[in-house]
This record gives sequence, C-alpha cells and structure tokens, in this order.
Amino acid sequence: PNPVLSSDAPIGHTDLGFKPVREQPGSGRRRLDPKKRNRAILVIVLVFALIGAMALVSWLNRSVTFSLNGSDATVKVGTTIEQLMADKGLSYTPGDMLSVKGEVLKQGEGNPFSAKVGDSDLSVDDARAYRIQGGEAIELGDGTDTTEPYTTQVQEEQPKLVMDGTWGAVSYVSQWGKVGKVEMRTGSISGETAQGDVIQEVQNCVITVRNVEPKDGEKLVALTFDDGPSEYTQKYLDILKQYDAKATFFNLGENIANYPDQAKAIVDAGLGGLTLPRKYDGLNFPLICFVMANEMVARADASFENIWGLQDCAETLNEFASEELKQKYLPLVSAGATCAMDLTEPDAGSDLGAVMLKATWSEEKQTWLLNGVKRFITNGDGDVSLVLARTEEGTTDARGLSMLVYDKRDGGVKVRRIENKLGIKGSPTCELVFTNAPAQLVGDRKMGLIKYVMSLMNAARLGIGAQSVGTCEAAYREALKYAHEREQFGKPIIQFAAVSEMLSNMKAKLQGARALLYETTRFVEIYKQYTHISHERSLENEERQEMKFYNRLADGFTPLVKLFSSEYANQLAYDAVQIHGGSGFMKDYPCERLYRDARIMNIYEGTSQLQVVAAINAVTKGTFMEQIETYAAAEYTSAMQPVVTKLKELTAKFTEMIAHVEAGEKEVGGFKDFHARRLVETAGHIIITYLLAREAGECEDYVASARIFCKLAEGKIGEAYTYVMNSTTEDVALFKGVEEEC
Repeated sequence: PNPVLSSDAPIGHTDLGFKPVREQPGSGRRRLDPKKRNRAILVIVLVFALIGAMALVSWLNRSVTFSLNGSDATVKVGTTIEQLMADKGLSYTPGDMLSVKGEVLKQGEGNPFSAKVGDSDLSVDDARAYRIQGGEAIELGDGTDTTEPYTTQVQEEQPKLVMDGTWGAVSYVSQWGKVGKVEMRTGSISGETAQGDVIQEVQNCVITVRNVEPKDGEKLVALTFDDGPSEYTQKYLDILKQYDAKATFFNLGENIANYPDQAKAIVDAGLGGLTLPRKYDGLNFPLICFVMANEMVARADASFENIWGLQDCAETLNEFASEELKQKYLPLVSAGATCAMDLTEPDAGSDLGAVMLKATWSEEKQTWLLNGVKRFITNGDGDVSLVLARTEEGTTDARGLSMLVYDKRDGGVKVRRIENKLGIKGSPTCELVFTNAPAQLVGDRKMGLIKYVMSLMNAARLGIGAQSVGTCEAAYREALKYAHEREQFGKPIIQFAAVSEMLSNMKAKLQGARALLYETTRFVEIYKQYTHISHERSLENEERQEMKFYNRLADGFTPLVKLFSSEYANQLAYDAVQIHGGSGFMKDYPCERLYRDARIMNIYEGTSQLQVVAAINAVTKGTFMEQIETYAAAEYTSAMQPVVTKLKELTAKFTEMIAHVEAGEKEVGGFKDFHARRLVETAGHIIITYLLAREAGECEDYVASARIFCKLAEGKIGEAYTYVMNSTTEDVALFKGVEEEC
C-alpha cells in the first residue's frame, strides 16, 4: 500500500511526515540477520581481493622480451643487469684504474663491465640500479678504465700579445685578451698532477696594424679608443684613405708595459707637446683640448694617461723657467719625452713643507747636485723630472724649498723600487735615490713650494680631474652595456627600477663632473694666458684685475673639481661592479680594473681631505658664493626654471650654514675645519647643478641629468644643512676624543 500523508507525524521522523508501512503478520516476508549479511559481504570482498592479488603477482612475474647485444632474450620483468649476467653466464674483462696522467695504476680495478641502453651509456652504478622492462635494446661489453680519485684546483692561463700585420700608422686592438682557466687534477693515490677540463679558453690580445701613407706636407690625426674594429673604425679608415691621411687608433689597457712601441705611436700621431708654443715644436692647443684628450686617454686606460698626461709638467717650465731651459727641455717634451713630478718623500707626503731632499750648488761643476730619496713618484723613470728640493742650508720649512729640473740622461738617479699597486699597474710608481744627480734651478730660489708647486698642482688637479672623468665615462659605458645585455626574470636588468635609477644617477654625476672640469679649465686657461702675456709686456690695470679674478677662481675650483671628479670616479666604478653582480668581481670584465684604478684618484695629487682644506677659503672668502650669484643671474630655458628655483632655495640654506659655522668658529677654533667638507660639498653641488642647467639649454641630453642631479643635490644639501645647523661648538671636542685612543 502507498504511504499515507499524515499531518500529525512526529517532527523529524520524515521531512514530509510519511508514515512507514509496517509488515503485517503472516505476509511471508522475513528480515535478513545483519550479522550474516555483513559476513557475506566480507567473503565476497576477500574473494575479489585474492583474485586481484594473484593477477598482480602474475603480472609482476611475467616474462619480457628485449634485445641483448643484437639478439632477442627473455627474462622476468624487473631483472637487474647484474642478475641478467649471472642468469646468462655472461662475464666481461674489467677495465684498469688509471692515474690522472693516464698511466695504469691498478689492473682490473676499473669498471667491471660496460652497459648501454638504447642510445644512453650507463655508469656502473646506474647499470646496477637499472631494471629491465622489456622492449629495450641492451648492449653489454668489457669494462672501461677509470681515473683514480683526485682533488681539483683552477689555474689561470694569461693571454699573450699578438701582432696582426707589420707596424703601420693605424693600429687598434682587434681582439681583447681574456684569461684562460683550466682544471688541474692531483691524484689521491699517485700524487701526480695533470690538466683536466678547460673551463674557459684563453684568448690572446691581438693588435691589428695597418698603414695609410700621408701626403707630403699634410697630416690628419684621428684618435679613438675602440674596443676593436667596428663600423666606426672602418668609416674612419675609408674617409682617411680618401685624403691619404695618417691616423692612430689604440686602446692598450694594461698591455702598455708589454708593448712600449704604442707610446711611440702617440708621438708619431703628433700628440706630444699638445699645449706648448710652436717655437718649441708644440701644437699650441688651448688647455681645454689637452684636458679633453686627457679624458679620452683615461677612458681607455688610466695608467697610460699618467704616462702621456704628465707632459703638463712642461707647462710649469714654460711658465717659470728661463729661456735657456725652455729651449733645452720643451722641444724634448714635444718630441715625446716623458715627465714626472718628484715631490713626495718617505716623511713628506701631504706635508710637502717637510721635504728634505738636498740640493747643493757645486762651484766645480757649475750645477746643482741632488741627494736624497723620493717616494711614490708616478712615472718616476720619466725623461724629464721637476724636483722639489731644499736649497737653503739650515731650513726646515717651505721657505727653504726650490724647484729644479733633472734630465734623465745626466744620470745620478737610481730606481730603487717599483711599487706593486692595487691599480694603475701600467704606470710605474717608483722610489728614487738621488746621488749627486745634476739639476738646474727653475725660476727663483725659495719659491719652489710657495709658487711653483702651487701652479704645478693646479695643472695636476686638472689632470686627475680629467683622468677621473674618463674613468667615470668608462664605468658608465660598461654598466650601461651590461645592463642591456644581462637578462633576469625574462627581461634585461636595465628595465628594473633599481638598476635604471643607478644608471641615471651615474650619468648625472658623469656629466656634472665633466661640466665642472671644463668650467675650471676655462678659469685656469684665462689666468695662465695673462701670465704668458705678462712675460712679453706689462698688463693693463684692467687686465691685471681680470688675471687676479680668474686666478682666484682657479685656486678655488681646481681643488673642487679634483674632489668631486675623483670621488665620483670611485662611486661610478663601484656602481658599475654592482650592476655586473658577481661577474663584476671577476677579471673577465673591465669594470674590475676600473674599480681598482679609481681608488687612487682621490688619494694622489692631494687627498680629498686636502682638497677640502684648499677649497674652504673659497667658501669663507665668498669666491664660490660670488660665482653662484653669477650663475643665478644668467638666463635659462623654461624647462630649467624649476631647477633654478630650487637652487635659489638651496643657496639660501648654504648662506645660513656659512653664517652658523663662522659664528661657531669665533667661539671655538676648529669649528670651521670640522664642517669644512660639508660646506665645500654644498657649494660644489649647487655649482654643478647650475652648470648642468646651463648645458641643458645647449644640449637636450643634459636636461634629464640636470633634473636628476638637482634631486641628488637637494638630498645631500638637506643632510648637510641638518647636520650643520644642529651642530654646536661642543662637537669639536666630541670628535677630538678619538685622538686619546691608541
């Protein structure tokens, strides 16, 4: 019967309230005992499980057919190769154990057999673990030889310098040398050592030489620093051939010491005596051209720039020496003679007033004789040397020092030591011993340090400034190139914000340092030209005033450019290595050398700390502020107006900082020295930003750098401003406390 719908069914009995149908007595239907039912189900499950297990055992123990050494064979599936060999009675001759040099150490202790499955050769361990599945082709054979256990060490193979072609007017590096790396194996049993795998092939440095004959009476010099032949190199050659002109292409890196004829190539190209007057066989170029060339040479190699760039020592001779000395030495420099500044001594580094090398006048020989030691002399074996020596008996300060010129051909100087340096390895840094070395006085006695070295240092600061900017350029180029080439996470790393920001800051610092270098060179050029004119005639009053003005600017700006450019060279070289990652730490990439070379640039020719000492007077005497006001009064493009507005705000902060420091100095001596670097760097950041803003009006490429450098300047000046304005005179004693430690 159908269920009956009931409205009074117990709640929860059924959802619809149906009453179950009860079995009526005598209907003949009986309910199955639950225990018996469960036992029946269990029996059925066990039967099926037993059947499945028997089928599985049968499948696992099935026989399979495969190919053994080209013939069909049958074994139980899963049989190992060693079981196969035992079942089939197969035996093979084992190999021998060899030394790392390939000689037999122990017979029969090599691999016991060889095995190949399909196209894959199996090691003995893999063969022992392999289980036959059927259908494969297995080849077994005699065992192979093994090598004794060994330890490994990586050994470097240095590249050689190879010439491609005979000597000619055009030479360039067509292939850079790369260090090779090989694995050296030392046997644990034999103790023998032998070469293993080649990790990296050695690549020799190839210098390709070509010759282009010039026309009579004509000479066109092209100077470049290609990493090798490129489309630009070929364009140069094609153009030069049309004019039958002469050119020199080179980039030696650290190979200059191995190939000194390249130094001759520069002389042959007409690059000696670049700024010297034509009457001394010079080219009479403006100083800015020499600085630009210096920068380009340093971009190729800072070491070679030292050798070539020290020709600026001749400028001191041209400015202060007698006509007799000029006639003797300046044509030599124009002809390629190398120069050196012999200033530093073991006990007179930054403190040149302590120089003790003695100069004694010899009545018999009618010359000055030099005796003593000079140390850390860059290019110390140069042909012509300017030597700071003590000519006044009984003196111990700067007033007893004079400047003398020494000719290497006269003898009397021995190179006692060539320093093994961190960087600039292609430039010899020497310790010199003077023993009655003949020399001639330059200018007046007792003016060596007070006048002549100061002039020499201005030129040296420009030289290191140019060297530093060239290094910055090289570091930026290497980093930019690598960031485009290196891919991570599916894209070039230059597309990551952290890297693009680093590169943008590098470019801004590079262009800022270059702008400051060229501006400083202009100041030095003007006052030096007035000096030369004054030797020919008396200057007019207006000319004298202008000469003093630019001399004052040069005295302030030369330490400033040396400070900023050398510090930026270190920063950019550091960032270049960082962008290269682990590869930058290896000698395979140029940035490693740039990093080492840059480290000396904020040390020699006056440390950064000494540049601050030299520049602080330009802050306190208003030289920098006057020039900043001149820059502020100039006209700038509309794109630079926000930058100029920001600079005026920063200048106001600079003014506050100066006032605060000067007030503190009146209370406690040393307060100005304590904050000197913060003041000098603040002036530098403002000046560089103005120069970039000015350049942005001439070249679109400087617009972004001006904006970026302005942001950097704002951050640096903000930090300095906070530090200075929160500093009290108590800080002087606070930071002097370390002097008591030992």
